[in-house]
Amino acid sequence: MEEERSQKKRYKNTLVNEVFGKGLHRKLVVAPMPNSVCSSLQDAEAHSQSAAMPAPTLEFAAICLSNAKFLLPNTPPVVSDDPPTSTPPVPAPPGPPIQGHSVSSLRCYVLACQAYVSLGLGDPVTSLASSRELLATPLLSGGLRFLGQVYSAEALVLLGRVSEAMTHLTPESVVNISVSSPKPVLKDSDSETAAQLSTHPPNAGPQVHQFPESLSQARAVMLFNTAAVFCITRDNDKARKALQEAVKLLPNPPPPQTVLLSAYIELMSGNTAAALHLLKVAHPYPHGMDFQKKPRKAAATYLAMKH
Repeated sequence: MEEERSQKKRYKNTLVNEVFGKGLHRKLVVAPMPNSVCSSLQDAEAHSQSAAMPAPTLEFAAICLSNAKFLLPNTPPVVSDDPPTSTPPVPAPPGPPIQGHSVSSLRCYVLACQAYVSLGLGDPVTSLASSRELLATPLLSGGLRFLGQVYSAEALVLLGRVSEAMTHLTPESVVNISVSSPKPVLKDSDSETAAQLSTHPPNAGPQVHQFPESLSQARAVMLFNTAAVFCITRDNDKARKALQEAVKLLPNPPPPQTVLLSAYIELMSGNTAAALHLLKVAHPYPHGMDFQKKPRKAAATYLAMKH
């Protein structure tokens, strides 16, 4: 029980950075979301003194991805009944040659990374181009298609094309989040090899934690982004509804970003008391609270539940 209370306290500390003042003059300073990746990249860039020894920055990543895309042949994925071994291998020194189907998969990963890095560098034009090229790839895995839709939506929002961005944020479009591309159909002559692989699969590598872990979480991401877009268009009621649907699909406790977005929605709706309560309970829209009421009624609902 004590551990649960301490864990909840740590979770709240990620939402509120500082509290000062008393009574009507009491102020809450919302903590910025930690980004260990950006901070580590900034540290690496600060310690980089020579162009001959590039640091692992987003700028250097963009150069690497551009070179990788240039070196990969623009061959379509294998869609025929021919086994993957029938396609000529592509040299990839210093490593072993890559088969045609693997080349297509590698190209998809390069495009996905290129879209992400371009967003980080504030280049939505390049990000949108990479995302669209990724989404146009045949036999694209569900996981990469999900990323392509998310990156396309973010790039379009940055370009001011909000209505077009909404077309990429449909939760029902997420039906698979596997990162493995559909494999070509093998001929009968390869059935024995396929049976051996299914009986003795290769040793899997270490399990890596990834988000989203399930279809529910992936659809929750779509709904969360939809709520954020509705905030941009000042559709607070639609934003609230989308965020409430997203929270239902997320594990408990939900990510701190959902709490901050819910508080922002209430502030934009004029429900200051409701926004403060959301930060206090560290949960977006607890069950039983009606935040579409006026601020005083929302506060009264919260106090009635508390007592």
